[in-house]
Amino acid sequence: MTIRPLYVLIVAAGLFLIGCSRNDGNDVLVVPESTIPATAVTVIVPDPPEPEPTASRQTLFGIGAPPATEECPAGLLDNNSSVSTVGLDEVLFGMTVNAASDAAGVCLVPETAANGTCYYVRPVGGPDGIGFMVTNGTIERVDIIDGPITTRSGAGIGSTEQQILDLFPGKIETTTSPFGDGNWLAFIPSDADDQQFRVIWETNDEGVVTQYRSGRRPQVEQVNGCA
Repeated sequence: MTIRPLYVLIVAAGLFLIGCSRNDGNDVLVVPESTIPATAVTVIVPDPPEPEPTASRQTLFGIGAPPATEECPAGLLDNNSSVSTVGLDEVLFGMTVNAASDAAGVCLVPETAANGTCYYVRPVGGPDGIGFMVTNGTIERVDIIDGPITTRSGAGIGSTEQQILDLFPGKIETTTSPFGDGNWLAFIPSDADDQQFRVIWETNDEGVVTQYRSGRRPQVEQVNGCA
């Protein structure tokens, strides 16, 4: 009675092994499809993070200068100040913020977007529409995006490309704006000792200056300031 069940079990096991090992001569185990689970696996791929917005110079200091207070009265900078290749009035490129504050008799307050290595400061009490770029602890550039302040030669917002070319014959390098509208006109000093300085006017499609900046390279050539 015990021999027949054992015989059947041995035959069944042999047939199973033969069926599993046959693969047209290949030594690869073939698993019948009926043994593969039909359960689908759902893989959740997270959405990519949203890019951080780029802060433009207009949003940084275009609203207006911080108002003067008793602790920080208006200093020497005003709408009659003028830009040169080396700075704005008494504020010279290469100065620390404290040294520039002392020289101009004005409090220079940082923007909320300050990040330690590059940020803008504005003079308390005006003038509006200007900001000084600070990199690694020193002022290296001034941006003029509004107001009547001009260069010492009288070129400022509202000037035309032709006026700038006439003011500085042979010293202007014109390139197409990277934003696709208007041009950038860069004043390049002829003195070898001043080659690290630039004044760059930005014009619109009508050839009118909409903003400009002065400073030392490479900061003065950075397209979006600290952004």
